Amino acid sequence: YSATPKGAFVPGLEFAGTVEAAGDGVSTVGPGDQVIGLTRFGGYATLINADARYLHPLPSGWSFADGAALPVQAITAWYAISELGACKPGNAVLVQSAAGGVGLNALAILQAIGARVVATVGQEGKVAFLMEHAGLDRRQIIVRDRRAFRSQLDDALRANGLDGFHLVLDAVAGPFFEPAYRRLLPAGRMVIYGAADLMPA
Repeated sequence: YSATPKGAFVPGLEFAGTVEAAGDGVSTVGPGDQVIGLTRFGGYATLINADARYLHPLPSGWSFADGAALPVQAITAWYAISELGACKPGNAVLVQSAAGGVGLNALAILQAIGARVVATVGQEGKVAFLMEHAGLDRRQIIVRDRRAFRSQLDDALRANGLDGFHLVLDAVAGPFFEPAYRRLLPAGRMVIYGAADLMPA
């Protein structure tokens, strides 16, 4: 990433663990509290000196692995939908790479606000996963085919009673960018948060 520090550094933007000590004046967390948190690199370490403002209690029943996997993916999805995408209830949204971490968080947020979703995945095996874990109907899911993606989008729009998309969340790009872009409604928004297929140079 462009924000990566120069020279040697410890990677990691998120973590989970047990608070060992709290600094003077910190009242939000204390020794023994289990938390998840964000840091500006340095997360892949045994010990972290973290700012208490960026800590949140680990939800009951969650492992540290569960907690450490949440923050960056969830915040990316929320920021793309709420801030950049300005998504409203009833909006039609295309979520590319919907079975990935950001995609799953995006689906949960979109369902909570009442958006209408079409999701794409790269493999047939992920369809059942999305139906079971994200509550999607089969007609809401596209298994991307680079040769037929335009018609796949048109079929999904028709099957779901949609005229186009108010918002596209794209983590794939490459040959899947333009077909989705062309199906944006007037004043629609496209948020690219990754490029798994990489755009041509």
